[in-house]
Amino acid sequence: MDPTALDNIVRWSGGHLRGGDPALPIDTICNNCMGLSIATMFFALRGENFDGHTFVAEAARRGAIGAVVEESLEGLPPGFAQVEVGDTLDALQQI
Repeated sequence: MDPTALDNIVRWSGGHLRGGDPALPIDTICNNCMGLSIATMFFALRGENFDGHTFVAEAARRGAIGAVVEESLEGLPPGFAQVEVGDTLDALQQI
């Protein structure tokens, strides 16, 4: 993925930004917590047997700049961006 600003992720996903600087650069998107870099946006995908929302705090601890979520979460570091969308898989497909 070419680096882009957080506000583009918000626009492309059709979401709403909760916290974070819209100008922050994003260079990677992922849906797991392994090998996160400082400019990574985490996607909290849901499935029949898993819910990525349970890993958002871990993604923040591992250096993600923010997360695309279906519901805003509490207790995350100051400045951690949350892009709230109706469906995280649909948002990922839009991006």
